[in-house]
Amino acid sequence: MYRHFTKLTLAGLSLLLGLAVVLPGSEASAKEIKIWTVDCSDPEQTIANALSHAKPDRVDEIHFTGLCEEILDIDMDHVTFAGDGVGEIMGHVSISGASNVILDGFELTVADADTGVEASMGASVRITGVTIDGGEPETIGIFVTNGSVARIENAHVTMLGEDAEALQARDGGMVRLGGGNNLTGGPDGGGLRSRITPL
Repeated sequence: MYRHFTKLTLAGLSLLLGLAVVLPGSEASAKEIKIWTVDCSDPEQTIANALSHAKPDRVDEIHFTGLCEEILDIDMDHVTFAGDGVGEIMGHVSISGASNVILDGFELTVADADTGVEASMGASVRITGVTIDGGEPETIGIFVTNGSVARIENAHVTMLGEDAEALQARDGGMVRLGGGNNLTGGPDGGGLRSRITPL
């Protein structure tokens, strides 16, 4: 079974309580924060299954451990995926039209896909402390397109295949690079294209 908790965030403080909270910002409605824990060493637990329980009227945090062999399709706002420095995904992460998605503290090995993380259809995502590796030709570590925005900090992306790219933004996609990034794509180490700006 999944373990889940209710977490409150108020004025930058984080508390584990069983109540709702009003988040700072223009929205006056209270937002509950639900925390899910996934142990991928248990074949009955998957990140995708936890994601299926996410609700649009709250914030969902999915913390995972172990090796998770999954293709994740994210179309829900306000979802955080946290490996806490020990979780690993083998597969692909796609964010389509969802806003305020956070990818934090895990390793992603690209498999069965031509991108590692793909943000499309106006999505917004923050990628922090994530390591992305891939060795297939013409793959892209992080791909931002169709008016989407990605903020990237402390990411390590190494795509070693022929004509592979660490990062690409096109068709209105925008990337904002913070500090601590190490981005390598293809034999020439390239792959940084289009609207990429420092924070």
